[in-house]
Amino acid sequence: MPEGRVRRKQKVVISKEARELFIRSHLDSDSIWLRELLKRYETVYETDFEDTLDFDKERVNYVLNVFPEVIKSLGRQWFRASDEMVVKNGTCELCGKRRTKYMYEIKNRLNGSVMMVGSTCVWKFDTIDQRLPSGMSLLFSPLIDLEKILLSAIIQIRGKFHDKKRLYARIQRTDIKGMPRGRECCCCRQTA
Repeated sequence: MPEGRVRRKQKVVISKEARELFIRSHLDSDSIWLRELLKRYETVYETDFEDTLDFDKERVNYVLNVFPEVIKSLGRQWFRASDEMVVKNGTCELCGKRRTKYMYEIKNRLNGSVMMVGSTCVWKFDTIDQRLPSGMSLLFSPLIDLEKILLSAIIQIRGKFHDKKRLYARIQRTDIKGMPRGRECCCCRQTA
């Protein structure tokens, strides 16, 4: 590209929200290089792959193919640590939005990192439910576990109920020896 001409940054590859989540989450040793790289970028655009020397083919492949799955898994590390707070001029630490009125404190289970996020950003986490009491998430919620247990019990009860109906019907069709009604017994030649 000729000098002096700056290419427009159009397609976002790593958003500010994904960057903040990645930087503040607990990472394995294979991803530390990306954390250090993202500290220099607020947002990563597709054109950054061509305009800088920071991204080689292997890193581009990681960012395009592996990073989205990593972000999904990192979201499960966080839980809501406080109830909804009303703040006059809050700033969401995830997206950077200012003058956020309703804020939540979320905490990382693995490294203890804490973020104040707005009511819109808290929904970006699959495992955080605003309606659950603080400290609980959908991933580790006793309510969800109870629901699974009850559902399993209902399925078992329905299965046994249907088995009992079939057993009762079979009993009605047979005599005390288990022979079908209306047939002769082979030993005494009596009709049941």
